Order: sequence, then C-alpha cells, then structure tokens
Amino acid sequence: MKKIKKIFKAVQTKQIGVLVTIMMCFLALVMFSWLVGFWANGLLGAKFELGSCWQGISAVVAGMTGVAALAGSQYARYYLDSKYNSDEGKKPEIK
Repeated sequence: MKKIKKIFKAVQTKQIGVLVTIMMCFLALVMFSWLVGFWANGLLGAKFELGSCWQGISAVVAGMTGVAALAGSQYARYYLDSKYNSDEGKKPEIK
C-alpha cells in the first residue's frame, strides 16, 4: 500500500509531464495506425481512404503542437515562479 501511495504522490508532483507523455503516446499511436493504413493501401491494395489518412496525420501533428505549447507555457509558469520566489536549489516553503 505504501508503494502505491508513493507512486500516486510522484504522479501528482509531475502531473504535467505525465499528462503530456500519455497524450503524446496516444497521438503517436494514432499517427502510426494511419501510416500503416497508408502503406497497406499502396502495397496490399487495401481499401483505405487516403484522404482520411492525410487529414488524420495533419490533425495529429496539430494536436501534438498544441500539447507541446500547453506544456511549454505551464513549464514557463512554474519556472518563473520558482526562480523569483525561492532561492536556487531550495524548495519553497509550504504553509
């Protein structure tokens, strides 16, 4: 039980990184499936609509860009807060 609590506490302190990692993995998986469909259409004669393939890949790239931008803005906020509100190398006081 202590190990589970420790894992949950670690996830809570790194919520942004965990969320971004999960979303990037999901988007990469979707992109890979469209890529497989594209190649299967060309090599195996599958009836996979190529318009869907290109729309899906462009949507996934746009999604990854949005996720990266959100993560960057959140990181910048925490970086600035910690840079100007506490000494370097020290954790901020918990009140």
